[in-house]
Amino acid sequence: MGPTFDANSSKYKCCCNAVNVKTGAQIVAIVTALQLVLMIIDKVAFFSSGYLSYEIAIFIAWGFALACLINAFRTERAVYCAPYILVAILGFIIAVITIILSVIALCDNTSFARDFVLTMAGDEEKETDADVKQSATQLIGWTIMMEIVVESYFAWIVYKYHIFLRDQQLSRSFVATVQYSTRTAEPADSNS
Repeated sequence: MGPTFDANSSKYKCCCNAVNVKTGAQIVAIVTALQLVLMIIDKVAFFSSGYLSYEIAIFIAWGFALACLINAFRTERAVYCAPYILVAILGFIIAVITIILSVIALCDNTSFARDFVLTMAGDEEKETDADVKQSATQLIGWTIMMEIVVESYFAWIVYKYHIFLRDQQLSRSFVATVQYSTRTAEPADSNS
């Protein structure tokens, strides 16, 4: 007997086994779309020129990843989940580097990391109180740590959806092969 596919198996559940990974991945896509809309609103409402090219690159990468994930829902092909997972891994690496820079900024008041983190926070004034700068640096660090946790969980859900689609495709191709081979098989010759 070949592989069987049970879409309701606990293997394909997420969110404490409460929902199917397809539903979970759809929720991830909706949240990602909302994040992209908020990025646009933030840039329009609070335009700042600092790190604009970096933010545009992030927007394009996440937009492409979201488009691929939506295409995975439409075509039910696992390969379209990969861009989301890769962008999430890249975002994880960038977030870890930013956290390291935040820690350096907290330890050394004159470092390049402090200037980078404060520019990222939108505080480019040199006369700002040291406590305010330290609070901004800590806030950025904690925010990015929360982002790492949420994005890691989202990437895990999309990865499980990738496994779901891959197993579903394997099951379909096995059934198609069995049906094809049973239709083309010639009856055995009874004279031998």
